[in-house]
Amino acid sequence: MKKLITAATMAAISLVSISTSPIVYAGPTMTTTVDKVRVRPFLAYVKLANCPKYSQIALDTEYDLAMFTVALTAAASGQTVNVEFVDPLGCQAESKFVYFEVDF
Repeated sequence: MKKLITAATMAAISLVSISTSPIVYAGPTMTTTVDKVRVRPFLAYVKLANCPKYSQIALDTEYDLAMFTVALTAAASGQTVNVEFVDPLGCQAESKFVYFEVDF
């Protein structure tokens, strides 16, 4: 005998999936240039101008790889970048990026 999924069951499933979704904590943004790019297995470090610490890009997902490509493009071309950090301390800590955008 087949059971039908009720609206209440679907609502409960949706609530569970929403509550287990990762939360992105957006930190400060800045406009600067890329000074250095350092690559290690599964992790890239990006040194931005006027920042005392390197910031990280994990090389795990397609989005991360695209962000790394944008960082390399910015470093090679000397273009200005807009970035947002996950950590509220921004580049004062070894933070990860929420986004990485090149100004052309």
